[in-house]
Amino acid sequence: MRNLLRAIGPRPGTRTLHGWLDAEQRKLSPMWDLRKAGGHVRECHGDLHLANIVRLDSGVAAFDAIEFDPALRWIDVLDDAAFPVMDLAAHGRWDLAFRLLNRWLDGTGDHEALPLLRHAVVQRALVRALAALMRHPHRAGAARTYLDDAREWTQPAPKQLTIMHGLPGSGKTFVSQQLLERQRAIRLRSDVERKRLFDIPAQASSRACGVDIYTPSASEHTYARLLERARIALAAGFPVILDAAFLQRRQREQARALARSLEVPFSIVSCEAPPDVLRSRLRARAGDVSEADAAVLATLQARGESLDASEASCCRQVIAA
Repeated sequence: MRNLLRAIGPRPGTRTLHGWLDAEQRKLSPMWDLRKAGGHVRECHGDLHLANIVRLDSGVAAFDAIEFDPALRWIDVLDDAAFPVMDLAAHGRWDLAFRLLNRWLDGTGDHEALPLLRHAVVQRALVRALAALMRHPHRAGAARTYLDDAREWTQPAPKQLTIMHGLPGSGKTFVSQQLLERQRAIRLRSDVERKRLFDIPAQASSRACGVDIYTPSASEHTYARLLERARIALAAGFPVILDAAFLQRRQREQARALARSLEVPFSIVSCEAPPDVLRSRLRARAGDVSEADAAVLATLQARGESLDASEASCCRQVIAA
């Protein structure tokens, strides 16, 4: 990283980046060693910025991977993911950057990488800044954009813990998607983490696998996992949204206690919809991660505990027509 900054030369803000990088490298060095030992260093693309990604009729495809130097493509998988995340943000699309980041986390479950993410993004921004200077040494605009992006990533976002609340079909995932893109937050979905606990792919049917993932015990383990992952993300300097029903007061109090222990603001976003709308939405679901149906809905309706006065004071309601 120091070599990158030396090659870029003295420019506004690079001295601040020097100090931040030195501090981060000292702090993160043991974690990099653990990730290498854990198999997270693999043969990746190595240069996965937006100019090397194309949208085809068949979907999104990457091209022009680094083939000439194994050292540049045998990297932590986080570094590959961080490249397009960084580039989207540098192009002013922080919403898409965090949409991509959260999709990657949903797919991999690699939330332990979050403490390393800002360093990985800053490194990739410096790579692009240097590439821009090498191509156009007398036109520093692109390089300045990437340097500005690098500096912005060194600043943690205001930390807060938000939990969703509501029955299946009430719009929690839709609303939380908007929130995560606006707040630059990490979202943890109970539907995804519940299946991960049973080693079931997110889009697979637990019923086809012969597993009941909606038992009280499974739910207890799911909520415990959400809080464990939330602690990691908050400690890494990100706002966190927990997308789960949180229908029982004990579940909500555990989340609130976590926020209190970490001294971060806590809020509830409660989604509501008429019963016929809930049932209609559940019937219309296809290919969704959630497997909640009318029977699950009925069970949860019976178990739900309304928000008390203390919870209502930090709650915002979203009501569907």
